[in-house]
Amino acid sequence: MHKKHLQVLASVTMALGLSLVATTTIPAKAKTTYTVTKTTKLTKTPYYVTNQKKVTYAWNLAHTKKLQIVSGGTNATTYFADKQVTLKHDNKKTIYYHINNENGNSIGYVYRGTLTKGYAPDYSDNINDGKYYRLNVATKVTTNKKSFILPKDTIVRAATNINHQKETLSVSLNNLSYNLKKQLGISINDQSASAGASSKLNWTKISTPTYMLPNTNVEMSETWNNDLFPGSDESKTNKQRLRITTDGFVEFYNNSSYQSIGTSYPVGAPTSRRILTSKTDGSTFTIAYSQAIPGLADTAVTVDGKTEYQLTIQKQKQLTDKDGYALAHYLVGGKAFHSWASGLLLPSKPIPAAETFSAAKFNKMDKEFFNTDSFYKTKKKIKAKVAFTGYDGGLEQLKTVTIPKGTIVEGDKSNRYKLNGKWTKVVTLRTNILSSRILKSGYQAGLVASSYNNGNAQQVTPASALQKIKRPKYLVDYNYGAFYSGGNSAINNRLTKLSPRSIQITSDGYVEVRKNTAKANSASYYRQPDSSVKIQRVTVKGQTRQLFLSKSIKGLKTVKVNYHGKTQYRLTMTNQRQYRVAPVFDDSDDGPSFYMLYTIAGKTYNTPLGSVSG
Repeated sequence: MHKKHLQVLASVTMALGLSLVATTTIPAKAKTTYTVTKTTKLTKTPYYVTNQKKVTYAWNLAHTKKLQIVSGGTNATTYFADKQVTLKHDNKKTIYYHINNENGNSIGYVYRGTLTKGYAPDYSDNINDGKYYRLNVATKVTTNKKSFILPKDTIVRAATNINHQKETLSVSLNNLSYNLKKQLGISINDQSASAGASSKLNWTKISTPTYMLPNTNVEMSETWNNDLFPGSDESKTNKQRLRITTDGFVEFYNNSSYQSIGTSYPVGAPTSRRILTSKTDGSTFTIAYSQAIPGLADTAVTVDGKTEYQLTIQKQKQLTDKDGYALAHYLVGGKAFHSWASGLLLPSKPIPAAETFSAAKFNKMDKEFFNTDSFYKTKKKIKAKVAFTGYDGGLEQLKTVTIPKGTIVEGDKSNRYKLNGKWTKVVTLRTNILSSRILKSGYQAGLVASSYNNGNAQQVTPASALQKIKRPKYLVDYNYGAFYSGGNSAINNRLTKLSPRSIQITSDGYVEVRKNTAKANSASYYRQPDSSVKIQRVTVKGQTRQLFLSKSIKGLKTVKVNYHGKTQYRLTMTNQRQYRVAPVFDDSDDGPSFYMLYTIAGKTYNTPLGSVSG
């Protein structure tokens, strides 16, 4: 039997967070503003935070929002600066660098004085940057067991390798022409070779040669292997392969050997021609060579009194799905060819619409899939570590908070755990669904609470400090107290925009409301609430809950029912008994996600119950 488990909304909102730009406006802590006085573009350069023991933040350009914590991890992280800005504040000018992570995703602006140029001490990576170089002299390259001398003026493609701050370059031998590889004794097992540090090499970085196939992948940049295969899809009997090499040859493999799109190297010997000229006109690419290539529909033309043969390659606009990856399509001399679109996933596909799920089916489901946490009241004051991040996630910062005696907290069932060297009966508490009254130390620092299912958002506490109680009446069954404005449309758009308003019913009995910007980062759901009011009393009748508050709450319609005391305002929540299931969208989903619809203060809200697999 497959193991069944729960994945709360946090996994969905984290996916949303990686794909959107944070735009929620938070008031600046400073009395005066920061203004940009100068901006300079930088060549992509690696940096890391010098002092890992001190918390360093990446800010938005206005310097009003901490986007990420960029120090304090297990090892220093390497970032890449691409822009320098001068910010003026209180008549003082300070230089900040805009940094990205190694995948090119924006991190934010970091004060230059906190950074050290270069790769972090423990950083190791193969950067698949694939730049082109022309060798100014004959150059020695080495594999594990062999070395080769590449001729002067050879054009090669190389990737950067970093190992503990040492940079070397890995030259692609596979992308060289068949004749050169045969001359040098390079076999199909010799795919790449090390060329040493770039600073010590006598070669010149050049633009992509015009004879290389352009735009053969989803990101509109050439693939490592300029290989095309006949037909519109892979064939197990295919014996043809068209390739263009970095040193300027067109090769056509048309022999008895099977040519697989799944291998980076061709099999057998090709018909090979040096490319004389090449040009690109829109989506049509044309190369010329001196002799016809049997099997290709090239055309004889006369140039300066000499016969040349031209081959046209037309890139087709449409990509097709091949087991979740993209195939690009071409017409080579009018005949269909294809290639991997750099092995990348197809462009974004529509998010499947949520479907109606009957109450009868829901009642029969195993509820272990959803939130079946236990609830406790603290017997004494508890010090807890709570994880906070910047507005774009990233590294975490633990803040110590105080949970007062008598606070209702949520956690798992008690179990035995080795705490301070002794096996102790403990409960793992979910600290990040406590009210802002308790989490204020993180919010005051301009941070946001980590998501519900984050391991660091949980606190291991001795069971002896807790008294188990029933689930509070103000919390509905099977969720974590989170409600998001909107019904079907909001669920369907959950990965592309935030709900305009979110409500959190906290474990310690507060109603907290956040107003969100549609294109904001999902961390807005976990920032300091715009309003927070203590629940004083609860009544439950059928599917309706009535929460009584001592004051009205901004952003929600409440009804004044008393003129004195702590129960003057009433907030009504009604379970619509309507369930929705969102089908699996991609491999990041553990299974279909389930939602329930509520009417709160006269408006429809959805609450996520989790996703299931098994």
